[in-house]
Amino acid sequence: MEVCIKQLVVQPTIEELLLIIKNQQVIIERLEARVIMLEQELSYYRNRKNSNNSHVPPSKDENRPLKNQSLREKSDKKPGGKLTSNKLITLKLWYLCKLIAACNSWISIRFAER
Repeated sequence: MEVCIKQLVVQPTIEELLLIIKNQQVIIERLEARVIMLEQELSYYRNRKNSNNSHVPPSKDENRPLKNQSLREKSDKKPGGKLTSNKLITLKLWYLCKLIAACNSWISIRFAER
């Protein structure tokens, strides 16, 4: 035996529908504000990594100020600095050794010819 129970369908009134719409509008406004806030937060995190938000050292930041190489004007002088007495002695000894080596090779060639 089958028992059929008819469901009673109650239709909301216009006032109830308007109240539901108002509540939904409030929820939509809150959600829109939340979406805007989350988009701003996301745009902050989408920025390239730098020393403030990652392990990248400050020297690798893209927008860091570049080091000024030198404020001096370029001169016509050769680089290397002044020759001190120690450097001159070393240079003289080097040339003396070259001269002695050249003389030794010349003397050995001369004596080898005889």
